[in-house]
Amino acid sequence: MKKLCAALVTALALAACGQQSAEKAEEAPAAEQAAANNCPATAETVWVSANGADYKAQASTTGATCAAATATLTIRGPENQELHTFSAPTRAILPLMNATDQTAMQAALTTWITQTSQSMRTTSGLPNWIAASLQPEITGTRFYPEEGLTREQYLAIRTAALPQMCYSQGREQWACVILENGAVRKIGLNTLANN
Repeated sequence: MKKLCAALVTALALAACGQQSAEKAEEAPAAEQAAANNCPATAETVWVSANGADYKAQASTTGATCAAATATLTIRGPENQELHTFSAPTRAILPLMNATDQTAMQAALTTWITQTSQSMRTTSGLPNWIAASLQPEITGTRFYPEEGLTREQYLAIRTAALPQMCYSQGREQWACVILENGAVRKIGLNTLANN
């Protein structure tokens, strides 16, 4: 009986130690990630104000250096709910790729989420999709609709002049999302025509 009790106490002690080691192992990566963020830049802007409610675009970076950081773009609704998110290495995003310190990255993030093209603030600025074409096209660019988006749906979205945000998701690629009935959805990818 004494041997059984001793074995039981030993097993419980080892289990407790193992649990503490696992908890410490889980805490370590989180602490290392927090310590490694040497590029904590952020930016925020109101993307759309509709019916007295603001839809905001937010951007942030994390990483050991700004050149090796990951950028995240998030669109939030009036209740601060996440409606759309995108993440990629800063070196792959056109406005961010040359930002090498926190100050430069702060300015670059603001540029990334600010819609400067008046013609692309709504879907009315999207190129026409001629019936014979595989995708919409205007001089110098091609628009690739999201899979499953038909020509008729695309043209209806274009005619509706819905709020739209196109952001760089690569060196010569811009993802376009729209606000429709309180939801944000990606409708396609705009690229330079030689891609």
